[in-house]
Amino acid sequence: MDADPGSVLSITPFRALSPKSPRLSAALLPADILLPIFHIAVFQHDLLHRGTVPVILSHVCKTWRDLAINTPTLWTTIVSRRPGIPPSLQAPEAHGHKRKTDPLDAFPLIKIFLSRSRDCPLNIYLDLSWCNSNEAIPEVPQVGDTPFAILDIIAPRLGSVKEFEARSLSHATTSITRDKPTPHSILRSISLCRVHTEWSRWSVTNLTSLTIDYLAYNTRPSLDDLRHILMAISHTLEYLRLYGVIPEVIRGSEPTLPATISSMVTLPKVRELGIGYTHPIEALAFLHAFHFPSLTSLAFEDVYRRLQHDKISYHEAIMALRINIDHGQRENDASFLLHAMVNQLPIPLNKIKFLKLSSVCLCSWQPCKIGMTSNQQPPVSPWAKFTNHWFLLSMPSLVTLVLDFPDAIILDCLNTGFPRCSYRGEGESRLTESFSFPVEQLSELHIQNVNLETLASFLRCRTLMAARTGPWKVPVWDRLELPIKWRDMKTDFQGNLETITRQCWGTTPPTYDSFGKMNGKQSSLENLL
Repeated sequence: MDADPGSVLSITPFRALSPKSPRLSAALLPADILLPIFHIAVFQHDLLHRGTVPVILSHVCKTWRDLAINTPTLWTTIVSRRPGIPPSLQAPEAHGHKRKTDPLDAFPLIKIFLSRSRDCPLNIYLDLSWCNSNEAIPEVPQVGDTPFAILDIIAPRLGSVKEFEARSLSHATTSITRDKPTPHSILRSISLCRVHTEWSRWSVTNLTSLTIDYLAYNTRPSLDDLRHILMAISHTLEYLRLYGVIPEVIRGSEPTLPATISSMVTLPKVRELGIGYTHPIEALAFLHAFHFPSLTSLAFEDVYRRLQHDKISYHEAIMALRINIDHGQRENDASFLLHAMVNQLPIPLNKIKFLKLSSVCLCSWQPCKIGMTSNQQPPVSPWAKFTNHWFLLSMPSLVTLVLDFPDAIILDCLNTGFPRCSYRGEGESRLTESFSFPVEQLSELHIQNVNLETLASFLRCRTLMAARTGPWKVPVWDRLELPIKWRDMKTDFQGNLETITRQCWGTTPPTYDSFGKMNGKQSSLENLL
């Protein structure tokens, strides 16, 4: 506060209240207030941080410690991202001998959480992968060679495990399917990444969620094993994700006849399905074997192309997949897969509300170039000409479409209309002609990891279409999300894109959040994005 001229400003030093003040003493809060705070602190964090919050809460003061230790629900999430192995164990000793240690010493918190959680259902997350390729994996008995021997510690409590998630860089083998019968009645969710198990001896039932990712071909379950596993949980399973897990299909042996429901395993409650394939034939063989009558969410990922796009995952997952990586052309055109889904497979495309295509190649040909003669145009795949359109047109209930690393052709597909003709009557001349665009009813379009020039071409095309008069109405979406980082773009491209967006949005340009994502809601057909 400013003092008047000539006056003396009195300044009194601020004295912090004593920690013993009742107003600041957390120890005086009653347990019925502290416990909800503790639970919010633990369970509002993401999974990877839930393993540290209870420890922090138990070290604030004696009152908090007594309350936290005697609240078993705070200790039900066991998280171990990597063993806490002392540096001395990572290098040979002076005489060339490695110090031996019990693997339990590398996971001291697991014993604490198991003890303090008592008989409460457990959520287990084990991530034993080493992402740094220059760092040697510690050679600790039963940790380096068999990372999931740690389950021997948890074995007495397997009957209390509700969720189990495991990740490994090497081909670890879980003991979730051991010879000794173990009750799994409470277990509802399993997530395995680069973790091999004896699939033919799978004994887990009552799962509502199953995720298996990234296995080498020689460790993948056979199609019969998948039938056995999924039949055992068919009455409860609601979420299924298989990325890089479906067995390899020999070319020429893939199913070609329309699938019949009587020959398929029906999973009546599965609403969310994610399939990641190395070649689309794998996904086709899987979809010929299983029926999903209640499906509302569908995701496809070309694992091969995705790993090439994502450098971090590329290095980590390729070591587990052990697939031959050639940098030449690959025939990964998934158009025949979409054709089979529309014409041969009993998939309820009319019920799909969410669709994600990640690194999916929907044609092996390039779009026609302006100025090129017909003889100069690249060859067109027999499937790709109309399959992409019919696939999207077959989903009238689609609300959200996510395109991750999309090819230009799928974006062009969204801008391409199919003619619809109306007639006065039989034998009479055509009355009107209109166009039907794929996913006209779409509410949200998310375009992720797209080439900026491809994105600019997509936006420019929609601008030109709206500016022209004709028998079409360009679809209007409620939300378009584009992950653009302005600081990473060239000045000339940024100005070009800003001009395009202003043309699309009229006088009011779209807004962007801190991640560069475009947000907004259109109110008329002139607002195209």
